[in-house]
Amino acid sequence: MQKKTFIVLIIILLILIGIGLYVIAQKTGPQGDNASDDGGVGGFLSNLLPFGTGNAGGGEEQRPVVKNNTPNGTLISGGDEVNKLQQLAAVPVAGYVSSTTPKGHVVRYIDKELGNIFEIGEDLQPSRITNTTVETVHEAVLANDLTDVIYRYADKNRVIKTYLAHIVDGSASSSNPIQNPNEPKAVDGVYLTNDIPALVPNQNSTAVLYLEPTRSGVLGRVLDFYGGVETVFESPFHEWNISWPNENIVAATTKPSSYE
Repeated sequence: MQKKTFIVLIIILLILIGIGLYVIAQKTGPQGDNASDDGGVGGFLSNLLPFGTGNAGGGEEQRPVVKNNTPNGTLISGGDEVNKLQQLAAVPVAGYVSSTTPKGHVVRYIDKELGNIFEIGEDLQPSRITNTTVETVHEAVLANDLTDVIYRYADKNRVIKTYLAHIVDGSASSSNPIQNPNEPKAVDGVYLTNDIPALVPNQNSTAVLYLEPTRSGVLGRVLDFYGGVETVFESPFHEWNISWPNENIVAATTKPSSYE
């Protein structure tokens, strides 16, 4: 009997609290059909539990200052409508890098289908840098002040190829030894070991860290564009994620596994 009485008292108490909240809300919120969404019960509860309110201070909400990603880099604010994104390439790309050259700020990218290198400046007009075809490039890294490029692709036998190439003045000849700077150049280089699973450049793009598979595991090797190749670590494990966070540290972490 006492338990039933206690439950009834709790129910009556909750009803009284609900009525009290409704009366307070009606007194504090605006009345009539013109009442805003912030008045009434909703307004009272919003003030009591102010979650999800994007303009708690009232008035017109101000948009944050954003940077217009157009060639002149204008700063805008308020409600101005601008194109904050610009499409630089109409084709799939295998890699790109942004840099500052005597021409100004440029972006160089590698066409994924044919491996040609293009450059686009502040005028948003692309120009072809190379005309050497490297078909179906899966990954490409531009390095060494944009003069070297590393192409990575799989051949018809599914062997991972890594081609280290240098941009050369291919349009000059013995009959016309003067290089035309407006003509596309060629690339020439050498192949690294087959089936390199991972490769990352350093922050200055003057060297790359890559994994070279061996019968007993992998070697972590650094290729310096100004020097030779140096082995920095050796492991019996094959599955590694590698990174080069700063000039003095190369990092290797194991890949996640589903084995228990």
